[in-house]
Amino acid sequence: MESAIPTHLQCPRTRHRRVPDDYAPPYPSFVARHAPDVTRVVMAYFGVQYRGDATAADAALRDLASAFTADNGPGHWDRSRYVDEAGHTNVIFAAYWDAPSRFDTWFGARGAGTASTASLPLRTGSMNVGFRLTTRSPGVLFSSSCVTSGRA
Repeated sequence: MESAIPTHLQCPRTRHRRVPDDYAPPYPSFVARHAPDVTRVVMAYFGVQYRGDATAADAALRDLASAFTADNGPGHWDRSRYVDEAGHTNVIFAAYWDAPSRFDTWFGARGAGTASTASLPLRTGSMNVGFRLTTRSPGVLFSSSCVTSGRA
């Protein structure tokens, strides 16, 4: 199994491993890989909720996926879907930028203001599509190649 610790951050082990060398996790796992000079990332979650006919929501989701491919768009994004107990379909795009300035430029070009002041309800035809945006921009705390804690 590949280590989740990037090569430039690996240090000599001071404690024994909790799993054997041939350990295989029971499900796929993923880790983020950033260049060593990345100090802050942006994670933006774009959520669409609807019930019933998906035509308007599908159009909104296609527009959003297309916008991700524009200049300064995210380096990667994931899409998830869940039908809740009330029968609403919830679709979330999690998009990732490795520079806040690129996110700000991309988001500003969408005409929605800034991420902290955005108002994004969508109305298509007679159907309302609920749209929500949440952003986070944590720092990458590794300051040397051998640290005891932090996040990536």
